[in-house]
Amino acid sequence: TGVFPIGGLRTRAERREHYVVADGHADNGFVHVQARIGTGRTPEVRQKAAEQVFAAVTHATAAVFATRPLGLTLEIHLAGSPSKTRRNMSAKATMGGCFATTACISR
Repeated sequence: TGVFPIGGLRTRAERREHYVVADGHADNGFVHVQARIGTGRTPEVRQKAAEQVFAAVTHATAAVFATRPLGLTLEIHLAGSPSKTRRNMSAKATMGGCFATTACISR
C-alpha cells in the first residue's frame, strides 16, 4: 500500500480447528483479517489501505472462493495507547541500518 513501513509489518495466521458459521453448514468457511495500525493517518488513507489489503486477500483466496462458500472480512483498528511500548525494525531502517539505540544515535 505504501502506507506502512516495511520494518513495522507483522503477520500472523491462526487456524481454527473448531468453528461454526451462523447457518451451521459444514462447508462454509471464513477468513477474518484484523489489522492494527498506528494513529496519524487520515480516514481516507486508512480506507484506501483497507481496500488494497482486502483486494489482496480476495485475490489470494479466489481459488477457494470458487469452490466453496467463503466469507471474507477485514477490520482495521487504530492502535496506540499511552501504555504501549515497542521496539521494531522500522527504527533500524530509518537509522541507516542500525537499531535505535544509544550507540547508533551517537555515531
